[in-house]
Amino acid sequence: MRQQRMYFPELWSELTRPEPLLRAAYLVFGPEEYLCRKAFERIRELCGEVRPLDYGELLGSEASLADVGEEISTLPMIARRRLVVVRQAEKLLGKAQRGGKLTREAEYLRKVLSAGGDTWCLVLIASPSVTLPSMPGGGLLKALSCFGCYPLPDRQLGPWVQREAKGRGLRIDGKAVARLVALTGTSLLDLEQELDKLVAYAGADGEVTRATVDEVADASAGSLPDLLDAAAAGDVPRALAALDSVLLLPRNAMRVLPSLAAMLEDILLAVTLPREGLAEAFPPWRLKEVLAKAQGWSAARVLQALDDLFAAELTSKSGAARPEAALTRFLISLDPEGTASRAGGMLSRR
Repeated sequence: MRQQRMYFPELWSELTRPEPLLRAAYLVFGPEEYLCRKAFERIRELCGEVRPLDYGELLGSEASLADVGEEISTLPMIARRRLVVVRQAEKLLGKAQRGGKLTREAEYLRKVLSAGGDTWCLVLIASPSVTLPSMPGGGLLKALSCFGCYPLPDRQLGPWVQREAKGRGLRIDGKAVARLVALTGTSLLDLEQELDKLVAYAGADGEVTRATVDEVADASAGSLPDLLDAAAAGDVPRALAALDSVLLLPRNAMRVLPSLAAMLEDILLAVTLPREGLAEAFPPWRLKEVLAKAQGWSAARVLQALDDLFAAELTSKSGAARPEAALTRFLISLDPEGTASRAGGMLSRR
């Protein structure tokens, strides 16, 4: 089988045409994680109603080639195809050769992949820094349809931002688009996050000008995602520093409480649901993020944090304390030992 090498536009055209073409085995590589995620979500959609029983996810550093063969040989229960995903694909492919030749397991898998199948779909996702020329695997690569996800050319960034903004209900002019790209860079994942901030700032059907972009950029010097990451890690000093920056824009105070609540609810699911339940609760690209935030948390600790957050919200709404003071007290409560004294100065200023 001749190796198929494509870039995202070609792949997306295949996946979205009136009669979509879904190949049996893909290798996804390249630094543009947004496009990788978008393609994967479309592939998952084309596989049918993929439930946990019809979904397998492996880590290349831990799985063997035989594990992959076993996963794709399992017939789907509900979906049209069983979807099998291998992350850190380069580490799995690195096991394909010994002494310059394919191992017996790799040769068997190559034959299976080359023959294709209509009951499974295999998606290998390489780490963003790995390029196709440096990809191990030898002859096994020839059985994969490889496509690269790279940053869009400059001439395509503006139209992409316009489309995404319109899809979110935003009206954004050309100067605002140019300013957003200049401040954020060419990463579509970063641009998507900034558009979500603009939606929160401008509201549904909001108008975004260059001045709007500058205001949100100034308020995001210590962004809400930074605050959430620090809170999840129990790093109170860093969370309080991020809170100071987030609150440069007063209306952000009303965004922090629900964002913290949503994060804690995600963590609660992560520490209570079995793995198969998590696969159904979160898309794969979010699951990794949620599991990382859940490190070090127990169900009891999450429930206590939710109670404390609810108390902070009541205190704020009742007027007993300003929102920023209630938020500060809540963040300090995440790690009371040894932190309150360092944070006392911040609390007294609020």
